Amino acid sequence: MKKTFRISVLVSFLTLVFLVGNSFAQMSLADGLAAAKNSNKKIVLFIGSSSDAWTKKMQSEVYTNAAVQSALANFVYVNLDADNKTPVTYDGKSITIADLAKHFNTTGYPSHVFLNPDGSVIKFKYNGEEVMNFAGYVEAAEFQKMLTFFSSDQYKTTDLSKVL
Repeated sequence: MKKTFRISVLVSFLTLVFLVGNSFAQMSLADGLAAAKNSNKKIVLFIGSSSDAWTKKMQSEVYTNAAVQSALANFVYVNLDADNKTPVTYDGKSITIADLAKHFNTTGYPSHVFLNPDGSVIKFKYNGEEVMNFAGYVEAAEFQKMLTFFSSDQYKTTDLSKVL
């Protein structure tokens, strides 16, 4: 009886983790921009490549972390695959995701871009330089700090390198 209960709890937990983790991947850029505007939440754009090991690691190890998921509740999350050639619309222009990544000056995958609820890019300081994205894999604890940095508007007065 106890074994059956434990297995049921484990299966329920794993199903929940799978569904929550995969729900992030379902929102298009257009839907994300509309949702952010309606909810007055900032947007986290995750720009990755389906063929990139670090993108996969970030998705499987960081975005499934409970603390990260809790922090993401303050945002609209949009996952964009740069390998997808289907154009998206941003700022009134049709553009591929790879070109959108270039527009945000990303230097590799995965990259995170933070947008205001109106879709405008959030520029912030990192190591004393103004940037508009954070490139590279980030451990869950550090990513949670980054999410808090943006959700609490610390980016307006503080260099991100002082937080990470």
